[in-house]
Amino acid sequence: MASFSVLSVSILVIILATLVFRQQRPSKLKQPPRLDETVPYVSNALQFLTNKKVFMTRLREALDASQIVQCRLGPMNIHFVTGGNNVSAIFRSSFTSEPWILSVLRHSGGYAPKDLAKFAADQSGSAHLPRSGTTAKDRSLPAPEERIWHAKTRLHDEALIGPRAVDAFSAAFQTFFGDQLTEASPVGKWVEDVRIFDFLRQNMSTAATRSALGSRIFELNPDLTEAFWDYEKYVESLAFGLPHWLSRRAVRARDRFRGMCLKWYEDADRQFEWDGGELNEAWEPLFGSQVSRGLARWVKSFDFSADSIGGIYALFLFGLNSNTVPICTWMMMEIIRDPELLQAIREEVSQAEVIDESEGRSLDYRKLVQLPLLQSVYVEALRLHVSILITRTSVEPVTIGGFNVPAGSVFQAPTHAAHLDETIYGISSATGYTQKWSQLRYSLFAQAFPHLVITFTGIYEYEDADQPINTGGTADHPANEFWAYRHVKESEISDALGHTTKRREFSMAGRGSSFFPYGGGISMCAGRNFAKREVLIAVAMIISRFDVEFVDWIKPDGTHSERSAWDNSGYANGVAAPPDRDMKIRWQRLW
Repeated sequence: MASFSVLSVSILVIILATLVFRQQRPSKLKQPPRLDETVPYVSNALQFLTNKKVFMTRLREALDASQIVQCRLGPMNIHFVTGGNNVSAIFRSSFTSEPWILSVLRHSGGYAPKDLAKFAADQSGSAHLPRSGTTAKDRSLPAPEERIWHAKTRLHDEALIGPRAVDAFSAAFQTFFGDQLTEASPVGKWVEDVRIFDFLRQNMSTAATRSALGSRIFELNPDLTEAFWDYEKYVESLAFGLPHWLSRRAVRARDRFRGMCLKWYEDADRQFEWDGGELNEAWEPLFGSQVSRGLARWVKSFDFSADSIGGIYALFLFGLNSNTVPICTWMMMEIIRDPELLQAIREEVSQAEVIDESEGRSLDYRKLVQLPLLQSVYVEALRLHVSILITRTSVEPVTIGGFNVPAGSVFQAPTHAAHLDETIYGISSATGYTQKWSQLRYSLFAQAFPHLVITFTGIYEYEDADQPINTGGTADHPANEFWAYRHVKESEISDALGHTTKRREFSMAGRGSSFFPYGGGISMCAGRNFAKREVLIAVAMIISRFDVEFVDWIKPDGTHSERSAWDNSGYANGVAAPPDRDMKIRWQRLW
C-alpha cells in the first residue's frame, strides 16, 4: 500500500511538472495573465467546484486588472473575458457554443450516443448558411435536410420568436396562472403564511408547463412539478460530466424526470392526429403549444431514440422554468418590501388592464411589456441575479483584447463582471451624446436551453456635448444594489399648444454591450419573448389581483431569518440564482 501511495504521488508530481514546464516554455504568442493559485492546476479547479462564489470574486478582481485572464479548470484552459468589445467578439461566427451544448445534451439530458453522433457529425453550424470553411466538396457538410443544428435553430425561431406563437403562449399562461391564483385564495379573505418563492415554484412553473406542453402531462404524472425541481438543481453539475459514482443522486433525478417526459410524449404521440386540424392550433391538451409539436416533428425527422426524446423535453422544461421563476421571485420580493414601489407598479400595471363584459378583467400583455418601471425592475432582477459563464470555443485563430489566440481555445464571459461594473451601472457619467433607442430585442440564455437573452440596438444622436448622461448610478445607488428606477428616465412631451408633460421612458442607454444575462450571437436561445411575457404577466397578475403585506423573512426550514434573501451560492454561474431565503407574506384577493 505504501509503495502504491509513493507511486501515485510520483505520477502526480510528474504530471504537474510537465504542465508547468509547458506553461513556462517560450511562446510566439503573447499570453494573457493567469489567475493566481497556490497549487498550480489544482487550487482554482477545486475552488470552482466547491466555492464558486469566492472563485468568482477573485476572478472579478483579476478582470479589473486585465480584461482577459487565463485559468485551467481540470483539463480545460479557459480564457475569461470582460469588456464590451471583448464580449461582443465571442458572439461572432468565429466562435461556437456547440462543444458545451453537446456536453449538456449528453450529461444533463442523457441523450443516447447515436443521437449525439448526429450533432457531432454536422459541422455546418446553426446559421442559415453553412459555416465558413465547409463546401459542397467537404464530406463534413450534410445535406440541407440533415443539418441538425440549423433545424433546431429554425424551429426555435419559428415557434418561440414569432408573434403568433408568443401571443398564444401569453394567452394560455394568463389563463392557467389565473386558475392557480383563483385556487390559492378566495376573494375578500386574507390568507396567512404565503411563501412567495415556494408559491411561484409550484404555481408559476405548473402554469407555464401546461401552457407549453398541454394538460395531459400532469394527468399522467401528478408529481411532475416536484420531480422537475428535484432535477433542476442538478442540471449544471451534471453538465460537467462527473463520473456516475460521484453523481448518483443527480443521475437518478435526471432519469426520473426524463422518464416522465417520455411517458407523456409516447402517450400524446399515439393520440394526436398528425394529419388533422389540431396541428396548427394555438393550444391543445395533448402537446400544448406550437413549439412542443415542433419539437415532436424534429424528433421524428431525425429519428431520435427514446432516451433522447425524454431528455429533449426535460431540457426544454428546464429552459422554460429555471430562470423565469427565480427572476419573478426577485421582482416580487423587491416590490413587496417597498410599499412606495408597490403602489407605483400597481398604478402602472393598471394601464394595461382590460375589462370585457363577456370575459371579465384581463391584462393586455402587449402593453404590459412596454411599461417603463416594470421593465426597469425586470432588468434589475436580471442584472443582479443572473450569474452565468457564457461559453464559446473559437473555430479559427482569433485576436481578442490584443492577444492572438489559436483555434480551439475556450472562452467564458462571466455576466457578473459586466453587470456589476461601477463605470457602467454605478457612480459615473459620460458626455458627448444621448442615445435614442430604436429597437429592443429580448432573447434567452442559450447554451442549450430556451431562456432569456437581452440585446439592445441603438441609434446615436449627437446633441449638447457639455451635458452629461447619467448611466444609471448615483452615490446612493451603487451597481451592486437593486434600484428600481435605474433604467427609467423622464422626458418632457409638448403638445400642439406648447403645454409640456413629463413621462417615464425605459432606457438602457450606454449599456448595450455590458448587459448579456443569457448570451448573444447565433447561439442565443429563442425563448426570450416567452420568458419576458411570462415573468411580467405573473408579476402584474399578483400585483393587480391582491392586497399584499410583508410579514417576515424565513429560512428554508421555515424559521425566522435575521436577514433578507441573498443569492443561493449553490447556483452561482449556472442559471438565475434563486433566493436562499423566502419571503413570508399575507394576501387578500381583490377579484
